[in-house]
Amino acid sequence: MFLSRATRTLHLSGAGVSALAIVYVAFRHDAPMSTIQWVVLYGVPSAALVFFTVSARAEDEARAKAAMLVVSMAVALILSEAVVSLSPAPQQFEGVGDDLDSPDTRTKFQAVRDLRDRGSAAYPGMSPWALRPWADGAGERLPVTTAPSASVVVACDEGEGWLEYPTDAFGFRGDAPIPSNAAASVVFIGDSFTLGQCVSGGETIPGRVAQRWSGVRNFGVSGSGPLHQLAVLREYGPIVRPPYVVWVFYEGNDLIDLAEESRWPALTAYLEPGYRLGLPESQAPVDRWLSDELTRAFEEQEVLEASASPESDADEPIRLREVLTLTRLRAALSFGVGFPTPEPLGSLPEVLEAGVNTVSSWGGRVVFVYLPEYRRYRLLGSQFIEGKDEFMALGERLGVEVLDLTEAFESDVGGPTSLWSHPRGHLSARGYEVAATAVANFVEEHWRGVQQ
Repeated sequence: MFLSRATRTLHLSGAGVSALAIVYVAFRHDAPMSTIQWVVLYGVPSAALVFFTVSARAEDEARAKAAMLVVSMAVALILSEAVVSLSPAPQQFEGVGDDLDSPDTRTKFQAVRDLRDRGSAAYPGMSPWALRPWADGAGERLPVTTAPSASVVVACDEGEGWLEYPTDAFGFRGDAPIPSNAAASVVFIGDSFTLGQCVSGGETIPGRVAQRWSGVRNFGVSGSGPLHQLAVLREYGPIVRPPYVVWVFYEGNDLIDLAEESRWPALTAYLEPGYRLGLPESQAPVDRWLSDELTRAFEEQEVLEASASPESDADEPIRLREVLTLTRLRAALSFGVGFPTPEPLGSLPEVLEAGVNTVSSWGGRVVFVYLPEYRRYRLLGSQFIEGKDEFMALGERLGVEVLDLTEAFESDVGGPTSLWSHPRGHLSARGYEVAATAVANFVEEHWRGVQQ
């Protein structure tokens, strides 16, 4: 009798939770859903509601078997989540060199130390988030480059050893020395995929395009988002006044970065028409601050590495909420379905419009490049990525040509997934080549006046 009541209570509770889930989804449903979102957010709880309702009314033996099945599945999933949680959560771009058995076993900071010991002005490649703004008489200032000029940056390792590249007169990647006051024919702005992690200068997108045209500049900043890139354009664009700007949008994390950047007053100020600090005109103090800030981070990391031990590198504690929601397991399977958002691009339209207006102020033109992420090519991966259609429509509204690199990637003979060094890494040399060829052909087709 007790078992009969317990199993009936279990199934009725399951039916109630399933019904509440449907009501919750209906309450949150405020934008068009993709097919997979309909299936997961409505179909799964509806099927669970039917299952639990029918089971609650079944004979005792059948109800007990159904309850045992539900409990067994729940326990198996939770145990799987707990096992996955025992290892560190994989982070994009981190540890890729180890996964690919890189021949260079040094840490980034050890590689910086070796260069410094040989007399190089070397610094670790850092994300903009690791650099603190400083205040002076003009208020809070935030350099938009992440390394001093005329230095060497140790950037990343994705299987071939640590990438080391020189910086130009502004602190951007400068594989081919160009005077700071030299005019540019094409300027590239974007994040690490534009900068060219983790390949040599001639293998980056700007580097390959420079094989066709002179005066190509790489203003990519690793770890930056669209608002930071607008700041780059506003500060350094008027100095080189390029007739053409290629703005690369990475669907993997640019919108995530933009949401974080929108919390920084030093960056949101660039949404004001004409706002500019004049950073390139103050390159010497910018270089000193960046040198001090990067040296501080370098020395702190050296202390941490010297005191580290295998036992001290403990994993983060397992959180009950993460276990119950199968956070790590879903991440390991690259499966996650979120609620649709009415405006998936957030403030991106405002940022890109400000950039287009900035380039137009000196008579230049812009092209947007849509760069897909690896996850798009996993099973049902494209169903989990929002905003692409809106991005294409935005380009049309702003009167800007848009190059969709998904077409070039999907037509590659090796298949799109072969164009990445690693599922959590950057493009391989072949991937950058495919992207650069598509960009160069697009520029050649649409911008006949590019300086040859």
